[in-house]
Amino acid sequence: MSTIKTDAITAVSTNTDISVDGDGTGVPDLGAGMKVGGSVGIPVSELRTGTDGELITWDASGNPTTVAVGTSTHVLTSNGVGAAPTFQAAAGTFVEKVTCSGNATEELGEGNIEAGYIYRLHFLNVKPSADAHVLVLIGTGGGPTYLTSGYAGDGWRNTGSHGGYANPSTSVQLGSGAGGASAGETMNATMRIMNAAETVETKFYVNGTWQDSGGNESGFAMGAEQTGTAAVTGFQVKSASGNLASGDIVLAREKLS
Repeated sequence: MSTIKTDAITAVSTNTDISVDGDGTGVPDLGAGMKVGGSVGIPVSELRTGTDGELITWDASGNPTTVAVGTSTHVLTSNGVGAAPTFQAAAGTFVEKVTCSGNATEELGEGNIEAGYIYRLHFLNVKPSADAHVLVLIGTGGGPTYLTSGYAGDGWRNTGSHGGYANPSTSVQLGSGAGGASAGETMNATMRIMNAAETVETKFYVNGTWQDSGGNESGFAMGAEQTGTAAVTGFQVKSASGNLASGDIVLAREKLS
């Protein structure tokens, strides 16, 4: 093996790269490392162009590779020894929040409904503009299309009348059909939705309270279902009459395993 000793190598032609190659399976060995622009190591700006959102990792064989781009709100998750990490939805996490301010409908979760989760709709001081139930409908397909039939169920309210129920079959109905318009009347409730992204019937379980204009609380609980078997792609909330005047609606989820 021959040795060349020199303090600098410059290409003989202007604007020409310098090529350093090994022979056969041999590769250039830089020994003590290398400098770029006078500093030791390769700066990030000199890495080969990649794809926005990917991360560098190593595969089970120790070869460099990349982690595929994740979905918005997903987190980087370890898959254990011998497997590259991946971006996945968090085990239990906030999905979306809307603040009611007079819209006829509020849609939540469009594009963010995935299999393997229980979804929860939290209603925080929600007030319809008229004396009416708060209605929840599920959407399917692209768009989505919100279903106005196929709901069934029943509920209980501590005043002896139904405070939340799915009858008629056009929606899941919450709160008090006789309240909403007067000052101080609001609903607080949590709806748990099972099988949302599965091709089976969607189940609803609700607990909540309705506050009347005098500040009195009436509790209600219910169970309901939507008998279609298409996967859910979104949730729509609206008032049976008027609009959703105020309050917050939060969509969250928790992983089943």
